[in-house]
Amino acid sequence: KDQQDQLVGIAHDPITTSIPTQTTSRKPTIRESVSLDSCIGKVVEIKELDLNEQTTSTDASAGAVYNGSKRSFDEMSSGSNDAVSIVGEMALQYSQPSRHFLCLTNAGIQVFKKIRPIDQLHRILLLSRGSELKASLAPFIRCFGEIQVCCMLIALACGVQSDPLTSETTAASLVGRRTGIKSDDYIYTAAMQGIFECGQGNAAGVDTAGQMESTSMSTRIVLTTEFGFSYQHDGLVMFVTRLLRPLWCLKSIGKRVVTRASGSSSKSSAQAGATVTYETVHSIEKLDEMREILFQLRQLMESAGPYAVSISSGSVLENNAGVDGLGEGDAFSRVSELASRYQKNRTEEQLQREMRFKAEQRSLYYVYQLVLRSIEGISLLRIALDYKVSLEEPLARLSFSDFVSTAEGTTAAKVMIKSLMRGRNENNQYLIKQLREQCPSFFSVADLWHYQGYKSLAMAKLSAPSARKAYLKESLSQFLNSCHMWDTEDCIEVLQGICDDYALLNFYEGAVKLSLACAKNFHDAAVSDLSGVKLTWKRNCFGCILLTLQRVLNSDKAQKSGQSPQSIDDMVSLDEETRNKYVDEILHFALASEDGEFHELLYTWLFENGHSQLLTSIRSPFIEDFLKEKDQDLLIKLYMDQQKYLVAAKVWWSRAHEDNSDEDNGVALESNPDIVKRQYYVSKALGCLKSLEEVGEAADAAREVRDVLDVLQLQVRVLKALEQSTIEFEASANSDEDELRERKDDIKMLTFKIFDASTLYNQFAAKYDMWSECLHIIHSCNSEEADVVASLWQKIIFSIVPPSSSNPEFNAWRADQCETAGLSAQFSGMTSFESGLWIGQLQGKVLRLGKTLYYSGDDSHGGSTASALGGFVFPVGFLAKQLEQVSSWYLRLTQRPSYAAGITSSSASSIDATTFNWVLKMFLDVGVPHRVLLSYYEQIYHEQGSLTWTLHLLQSMFATIILWKKHAISPRAGKDQLADFAACCPHLVNLCDDFTTDLKAIPLDEHIDASTLLEQYRRLKSDLLNFRNLM
Repeated sequence: KDQQDQLVGIAHDPITTSIPTQTTSRKPTIRESVSLDSCIGKVVEIKELDLNEQTTSTDASAGAVYNGSKRSFDEMSSGSNDAVSIVGEMALQYSQPSRHFLCLTNAGIQVFKKIRPIDQLHRILLLSRGSELKASLAPFIRCFGEIQVCCMLIALACGVQSDPLTSETTAASLVGRRTGIKSDDYIYTAAMQGIFECGQGNAAGVDTAGQMESTSMSTRIVLTTEFGFSYQHDGLVMFVTRLLRPLWCLKSIGKRVVTRASGSSSKSSAQAGATVTYETVHSIEKLDEMREILFQLRQLMESAGPYAVSISSGSVLENNAGVDGLGEGDAFSRVSELASRYQKNRTEEQLQREMRFKAEQRSLYYVYQLVLRSIEGISLLRIALDYKVSLEEPLARLSFSDFVSTAEGTTAAKVMIKSLMRGRNENNQYLIKQLREQCPSFFSVADLWHYQGYKSLAMAKLSAPSARKAYLKESLSQFLNSCHMWDTEDCIEVLQGICDDYALLNFYEGAVKLSLACAKNFHDAAVSDLSGVKLTWKRNCFGCILLTLQRVLNSDKAQKSGQSPQSIDDMVSLDEETRNKYVDEILHFALASEDGEFHELLYTWLFENGHSQLLTSIRSPFIEDFLKEKDQDLLIKLYMDQQKYLVAAKVWWSRAHEDNSDEDNGVALESNPDIVKRQYYVSKALGCLKSLEEVGEAADAAREVRDVLDVLQLQVRVLKALEQSTIEFEASANSDEDELRERKDDIKMLTFKIFDASTLYNQFAAKYDMWSECLHIIHSCNSEEADVVASLWQKIIFSIVPPSSSNPEFNAWRADQCETAGLSAQFSGMTSFESGLWIGQLQGKVLRLGKTLYYSGDDSHGGSTASALGGFVFPVGFLAKQLEQVSSWYLRLTQRPSYAAGITSSSASSIDATTFNWVLKMFLDVGVPHRVLLSYYEQIYHEQGSLTWTLHLLQSMFATIILWKKHAISPRAGKDQLADFAACCPHLVNLCDDFTTDLKAIPLDEHIDASTLLEQYRRLKSDLLNFRNLM
């Protein structure tokens, strides 16, 4: 009672992960380390201390559970409501301090600290000296692996906060965070020594012999572990990813902040006075800490020999293709020649090793560039925080990964820099120096000049903002009044200059109207000019409109080309909404022209320059004829946008029935669309017809299209079956060349032509013994040919059932059945009937067909067998009789116990009857109701047969009733099914009476199965009576 409590610490021991398993089936063992720490008294409460409030609050907000309410912009942009991935301590130790637990006891407060792997490694480095370091690291490497150890050594060399476990004097020293994160000189030296002593090995451990197909292939390749990079490379990559994880995992850099006016008296006025700004989601302390570590990492990569050499070599490989032997100029001709000579004297192993070295060097160069860009990105965020400038929305919405690694991030950074340079900071030389030194990729001398030019032009525009539009209108009026005299080549140059100025000022109305007006001057002259000069000048006038349109559509590309800006609009790229507005304005004025030649030129330019999506939005009398010639897909989209569904359906229909083949003119059959495309076109036509509001108007057309689509589906089924059988026929030993050629010709015909159902049946399905496809065709055509259906099913069944190896009586019966079906009795397989291997194949075949051909609502086939065969392609009664006969023969020849013999009186309700009757189970899996199935068996039973056949049917019917009852009373059955069974109970009781009477007439001493069945039917009758009384 007075003893002190002990704290139990349990940790996963990773050393077992390095032990290879002997067999793949054996699960690896999991070992845990357990430690006991004494407390100073009796424990009252234990709670974990939060040593990093900012990190904890960020993680907590990121891990908030979505409770069904609407998400704010902050949650959507930062992904705070998304599921947070579980990150292990091996990754968190680089960005978070060690975990501490506060223990309150009756004798005082005690602090326990979690010892991380990096803390243990720090202690090893402090206690090891010189040549002892490698031996000291050996157990640590066996435990965590070379890559993990290299990653932690790099972290220690870069100053990641860790505790060497040497000072544990007070609780305050345990809880307090280390303020300095720079590593001391000794730890840096020891860590670098450990990195290059244990990091030279091959990380992949696989043979790379197949990685290089020729000696001259480029090393610009996807970097995977198959290259076997060194541990020091993989450790560095792992450290960079784990270090940047806190920044990388968030979906956006900034969060939205709404500031409402404090003096607003109403809600509407408060919303009107609200100010929306964006601020970074990361704290200043976290950004400073991460940037300092990145600074240390950059210095390490630049100063450490292997890393520095790799970065330098990777830069050369990346920027100079001639070093790889791929240069094509005079500058690398001598280098390529020497490299080619050297390659001829190297072995395959040397070439592979060189390939790995080059790939690793290029990879390290990419990592180095990522580190530099990450430093610049963090520095830009810190500058914005220092100057208390809110983030611009384009930058705030980006993730840190997009910010530092995409062109969109560079553009957003430039926008942010322009925001920094506004107001009193425009002449801040210290800010300019900061940006040039800390963000060279985002802010260069050219950018500074760009900004100054933007500011100068903005001042010129602001001098008379209200008069700008008026002046542009006035200038257009004056040009239109005088352009009728512009009928020479020099005037075209004037027109081009004016249109450029209008485009720079976003006055696209003037550029289009003036160009069309000038083109009219050459219209009449172009008709009589045989030289074509006037026509060329006319098209040059149209070219001004196309050039203006190109400038607007490719505004982003023009912004990235590095050209000097000439107006304010040149200095900012157009957003999507503004660009669409300008394009609509240009097209609005351009389409007002009545010149068909101009429309042809405009549509052709849009189509050939990747802007065909604009063609479907054009409404003019010229567009339809153009699209008919160029692209029918766009024509259909135009009709759909205009809600001309019937016209669109006709286009799809004509494309589906297109036939370009002509044997007389040598046009190949392959020029037609294949059957899959035809099926797609017909389905599209059906979709267009369904879109019509007046359903009655297109009902007949939709019905016709649906019938054609059904036939196409049948043709695809026949084609696939013929392709599969042709592959098997070609692989067989006795294949005939003429028949193989005929098969391939038929495959080509089925692929590129359309056939009706009758042709598919007679010329293809029946010709190549595709009986399943024949059934599908009959089913699709709603044909009522009972004899044909019965014959097809017999062919399917007895092509799978093999002959007996020992019973001539069964073989004679099988031969009679094959003769009735018109099937050869010869069997090409190697199995025998007694093996039973054919049962699964037959079950699967009938089950697949039944799932497709049988409808559970078809209960009308409870009449005679003839009517059932005449009405349905899946004749349950006929199939039940055929399959039960096969099953009866199998039980007799293999002398397996029947269902009745395998069930005792005490286990009749617990044994699954389908285990003994695979035919019954198959029909139930198809979906045949128990009532319908029992009625068919009853009809078959009333037909005269042998005693063995009668007992077999009685066993199957008993199993059917047992399963029906079990299914009806099961929880998954509905009330309707239970009521249906209860309603049939009187009939089932009568059946039991009839069967009992029939069984009594059999000598029970001579037939044990009959005696067992008699007892079971008596018990079943009693159960049914009890069930009926309960219901």
